Amino acid sequence: MAGDAKLVKYLYYYKPLKAFLSSEKAGDVFGIGKEKFKRQIEITGQIVRQIDRALKSLDVTQRQIIKETYINDQDPAGVVEKLGYSSRHYRRLKAQALKKIEKEFTNAVKRGL
Repeated sequence: MAGDAKLVKYLYYYKPLKAFLSSEKAGDVFGIGKEKFKRQIEITGQIVRQIDRALKSLDVTQRQIIKETYINDQDPAGVVEKLGYSSRHYRRLKAQALKKIEKEFTNAVKRGL
């Protein structure tokens, strides 16, 4: 899947992006103009909302795998142990979840994110 790298990047940065969006002094971080900053916040907010929607579309197990692996940055071996699945089953569930999230993102882009 071509979009996997970007999707995984979004998932890894999901938690910091949400924290960043709630920061009142976020504009000072970049030292950019107010209007440009507002536009970046709007785009980032859209991405975070889309990730939220995509995560809600997953079943409980898939959501837990994605959250533990990407959002909480847990080592795959730790996730496997925590969930009690084999490595093979974990990889299969993770691939299915990523595919479903990618589909959600693709549909969102078609709708104008």
